Amino acid sequence: MKEILTLLIVFLFIIGCASIPGIEDYNEYAFDLVTNGLYDEALFYLLKADTLTSDYRIKNNIALCYEALGERQLAQKYYQEALKLRETKALKDNYADFKKDQL
Repeated sequence: MKEILTLLIVFLFIIGCASIPGIEDYNEYAFDLVTNGLYDEALFYLLKADTLTSDYRIKNNIALCYEALGERQLAQKYYQEALKLRETKALKDNYADFKKDQL
């Protein structure tokens, strides 16, 4: 339940995060998919968005989807990429929760 709430909060944060055409559409659609528990499908659109721009919010949400799908190595990779782009409190908290769950 905590993961779903975290995903929803983060997706709300990223909707409209980029000005490149298509990014906002991908984010909005991915948000709708996540709210319905369709992480694989959301991931598909987030990965498309990631090819269009290098944005820490998109990478964070990719990590959250991978985490929800149990793909821990990929989740860690995207968390680390996001942190390299920008270290926000929300992102640091997500990564800390991720690492804590690994114990």
